[in-house]
Amino acid sequence: MTNVQLTPAVEMFPEYERERVRVQEVRYLIAMEDVDAISEDYFQQYVSRDRLARWGPPDTARNALAAIGHAVSTPGHYGRSPTLVGGQSAALSELCDDLWPKQQHAEYLTYTCGSCAVLTEPNGQGSDEGDGPVTFHVVASHRLWATPHPDDPTEPVVMRRLRIRRINEASVYAWDVWDVSDPAFPSWGVFLAEGNGKIGRDVTFEATGSDALTGEAYPWRRLNGTAFLPWSIHRSWDVGDLWNWQRGRSVARGTLQAMMLFSACNRAALNATGKVALVFNAKPVSSTIRGTDEGMQTMTLDAEPGDLLYHVPLEAGVQPSVTEIGEVDTLPALQAYAMAYSSQLAADMGITPTDAVRAGSNPMSGVAIHLTNETKREEQRRRGPLCRKADLRTIRHAAYIAGLDPAGVGIVYHEVGKSPDEERAQREDQEWSIKNGFASASDVMMERNPGMSREEALLELARIQREAGMASPAVEAATLRLDAMMERGGPMRAELAEVQALLEGVSSDAYEVDDEDHSMAHEGMEDVPTEKAEDADPSVEADAASVDAMASAAPAETAAAVEVALNGAQAQFLVDVVGAVGRGELPKSSGIAAVRIALPMVPAEQVDAMFADVVEGSNAPPAPAVP
Repeated sequence: MTNVQLTPAVEMFPEYERERVRVQEVRYLIAMEDVDAISEDYFQQYVSRDRLARWGPPDTARNALAAIGHAVSTPGHYGRSPTLVGGQSAALSELCDDLWPKQQHAEYLTYTCGSCAVLTEPNGQGSDEGDGPVTFHVVASHRLWATPHPDDPTEPVVMRRLRIRRINEASVYAWDVWDVSDPAFPSWGVFLAEGNGKIGRDVTFEATGSDALTGEAYPWRRLNGTAFLPWSIHRSWDVGDLWNWQRGRSVARGTLQAMMLFSACNRAALNATGKVALVFNAKPVSSTIRGTDEGMQTMTLDAEPGDLLYHVPLEAGVQPSVTEIGEVDTLPALQAYAMAYSSQLAADMGITPTDAVRAGSNPMSGVAIHLTNETKREEQRRRGPLCRKADLRTIRHAAYIAGLDPAGVGIVYHEVGKSPDEERAQREDQEWSIKNGFASASDVMMERNPGMSREEALLELARIQREAGMASPAVEAATLRLDAMMERGGPMRAELAEVQALLEGVSSDAYEVDDEDHSMAHEGMEDVPTEKAEDADPSVEADAASVDAMASAAPAETAAAVEVALNGAQAQFLVDVVGAVGRGELPKSSGIAAVRIALPMVPAEQVDAMFADVVEGSNAPPAPAVP
């Protein structure tokens, strides 16, 4: 691809960067479907100019690189805006609202070009986009030149962006330069590009109307005051360098090759639409003499299929003969080869023939690659860590500019949804697993809702049972107990197994119970005291303290404490369970067990006393004394 003629911008880069810039610019032009000029240059490496002239304009409609890029990036990670969680996620979600539509284009460039970068800057710092405090720019990597950190080749400490600037009424190439190689003196400015990587004079004022930002004036700083580069690099693969420009370059070259094959196929198809009649032993009345690139002269006849060409006899007494030419018997073979070649490009990018199909059965149908949803999900998962690393960096940059704290913020991407057939197959598999004891209902709930904890899954199952009118008092008891356990910091594994057994209707022996001590002290680590959160709810702490106190109190002291510990919902639950036993809806033993599970702070002997006078199935059970 070094023979392709590019914009003189490549001459602005140093010699050691030019091959990368050439390759990534060709890939960018193909991805953006601005490929007419470079395709003609590429074709001339294989086909003479005379033949290309007879072919006519190159067929660039069949663009394999663009089609594959669209297939794997749609919907990708940004078809639905990702969800920010933790920390100041609400404020940061609003701040980054304009980021996600732009990230759709960034992901497309990442797949087709190998990498791209996102610039985050204060609104008004070289841009008037958007209404918020920050703005985001997706920049193609062939317009960037970076200096990596000496200890990490994937992290830049200097970033230069090549742009066309208006300086003294003239359009010139200039570098926008961010430099944090000296943390004590970071800088940003605009400098003339003089070619071969040479940085010219400072033209920041002429370009922007303000001086360069250096030292304390440098605006891109963390909350602690340290400077940072406001750039995030997205890569399709982590190959250990800045731009990942070599992996996948052959697909761009192959796309140009496929365009050449389809152009030849189109010309063959046009030639096959009719025949030209030729007369032998006769001289054409008119003809055109043309020279070739090799210095030879040829006589050509300007004719279209269906024309009759008139000739003058060459030899007296010899009958001229007529024949017809023009039918191309090799068109089907040429079509098949062009199709197979384009399909191989998809396989070279990791898309197998079983996951990608070509729309139509002939070259005229285009290059529409359709991937199964599962293939897209697998690709999302593969590139997820790379997306997350780059996106969190962009979010941190935006937070610092807006004066927000990005600590504790995470990002959740939405996977491609399942098709109806996939949903049906998943349901059948999950139902079989539950029926045969290979999975529980909470396992299935967690599988269907990635990120959901076991406790949340159990509570959701209980909610579904209540709404369906299937929640027994035992289920209600288990739900109350689980709520109480989560309020005091989460259940132990043994307690969780008991609750799970009630909610899912199986023995607690079916679940693994981890009774080992996994505290930091037991594992040989220093137990760091937990700081009290500034926004902690004092009522929750008080309830937890009451429960802990009751667990160790004597029975006589506990009775008094219970009066304070039971809230309205717990007291009503107790009345409902006793009433259910009196009405015969629940055996007394089950009622006692349900209360002990849901209200572990109530001593067992007091629970037994409350049920002592309750007669199963009596119409008017005595009202229990609510503790």
